[in-house]
Amino acid sequence: MRTRFLTSLIGLALLAAPANALAATPTTATAGMVWLERAVAAAREVPHSGRLLVASFSREGPQLTEVQVTRGVDGGLTVTKEDGWEVGRVGEEAFLRSSGTLLRLGGMERGSAVDLERLDDKYTVAVDDEPVTLDTGPARVLRLREHGDDRDREVLYLDVDTDLIVRRETFDIDGEPLRVVAYTELEVVDARVVAPDPEGLEVEAFSLTRADLADFRARGFVAPEALPAGYRLLGGFERPEASVPTLHLVYGDGLYTLSVFEQQGRLAQQALDGAALLKSPEGGAVWRLPGSEPRRVIWRGDDRTFTAITDAPVDELLTVVTGLPNDPAPSMLGRLTRGIGRVGRWLWPLDRSET
Repeated sequence: MRTRFLTSLIGLALLAAPANALAATPTTATAGMVWLERAVAAAREVPHSGRLLVASFSREGPQLTEVQVTRGVDGGLTVTKEDGWEVGRVGEEAFLRSSGTLLRLGGMERGSAVDLERLDDKYTVAVDDEPVTLDTGPARVLRLREHGDDRDREVLYLDVDTDLIVRRETFDIDGEPLRVVAYTELEVVDARVVAPDPEGLEVEAFSLTRADLADFRARGFVAPEALPAGYRLLGGFERPEASVPTLHLVYGDGLYTLSVFEQQGRLAQQALDGAALLKSPEGGAVWRLPGSEPRRVIWRGDDRTFTAITDAPVDELLTVVTGLPNDPAPSMLGRLTRGIGRVGRWLWPLDRSET
C-alpha cells in the first residue's frame, strides 16, 4: 500500500503542471455545464470508497494529506486519516466540514458545497474532446475558467463510467498549480455509512435580511452584502460564545466558499505563531496560518480583527480581502509588537497537528 501511495504521489507531482497546459480543444461551455451537473449529482448519489490524496503547494513547500473517503448508499460521508482522525474536527474548539461533491476538504458550511447557477455567472465550463487515463481509469476533462480568461482556474476529471470527479486541480492566476486532490484508488461500494454528527454552520438556516445587516452595522460591524471577485453573502450569525463581539458570515462565488469571522477586538501576538505574511493588492497585511486545507488567514482593519477560512486560491483570497478593512503592513506589525488585547481561544490558534 505504501509503495502504491508513493508511486501515485510521484504521478501527482509530475502531472500537476502539464495538465493545465494540455492543448485539447474544449467543446461548448453548455456541454461543460451539463457534465458538471452530472458530476455533482454522481457525487451525492453513487456510493463509493477510495484513497484520496491532497497535495497543496505554497512558498513553504508541498503539504500532503492522504485520507480514506466513503460515501454510503444512504448518502452518509466519512473522511478519515490512517491514524483515525475524522475530517470535520480541528483541535478542541473549531469544526470544519468535509464535502465529497467536488473533492473539497475543509468546506465549513453544510448546504453550500456548490451553486451551479452562481458558478455559471462567473465561470465558463468546457470539456476536452478526448478523455485521459488516470489511476482510476478513463476520465473526461472539464476546464473551469473565469469569463474572458483563457487560463484554467480549475481542471476536473470525471470518471467515464460513474461521472464521479476523481481528480481536481486548482491553479493560481499565473497558471501555477496550487492544489491537487485525486483518488489513487476508487471503487463503487454497496455499504451504509454511519457518519459522525455534523458540525458547522447550516447556511440555509441562517439567511440574513437587509434589516439584519443594518442592525449589525449599527452595532459596529462591517458586514458587506458582497465582496470582490463575485462573492455574495449566503448567510451568517453572531457567535455568542466568543470572548469579544463576533460575527460569522459566509460568502460564495458558486465554486468556492469563504467564511469570515469579524471580531471587535485587538489581535493577539500568539494568534500568529508560525504564520506567513502576505499582502493584498492594495498593500494590506494578511497572515496565512499554518495548515494546507482549508486556507486560513487573519488580518487587522479599522480596530477590528478578521479571520477567513476558504478553499479559494490565495491570489483570489487576497483580492476578496480588499472588500474589507485591512491595515497596511507597517501599522499592523507595530501594533502586534505591543501585544495589545487578545482574541478568544475558541477560534485561534488551532491545533496544527491535525491539519
